[in-house]
Amino acid sequence: RILQRREPGSPRVRVDCEFFRTMREDRLLEKVKEQAERVRVSGHAVQLQPLNSYYRRLVHNLFVDDPKIQSVSEGGDGRFKRITLKKRDEVKAQ
Repeated sequence: RILQRREPGSPRVRVDCEFFRTMREDRLLEKVKEQAERVRVSGHAVQLQPLNSYYRRLVHNLFVDDPKIQSVSEGGDGRFKRITLKKRDEVKAQ
């Protein structure tokens, strides 16, 4: 933030002390994969906890090429929105 304040054109810097962010992202994506497997087996949609835009983007990118599961953001205009995981067949039928 200090760099951006003093030099507005400078690139964004992401700090990851001792891989904290990376491990947190990996844990989140593992939980989401488990929920996606539940959706595959049961066929019922699952709603995830509220996530900020950065983590929602990670989840959406996880299912871009998945032929069975689709992720949909829901939850209004707030900063934290929920993602619902659905089977693709269910999405096409609606």
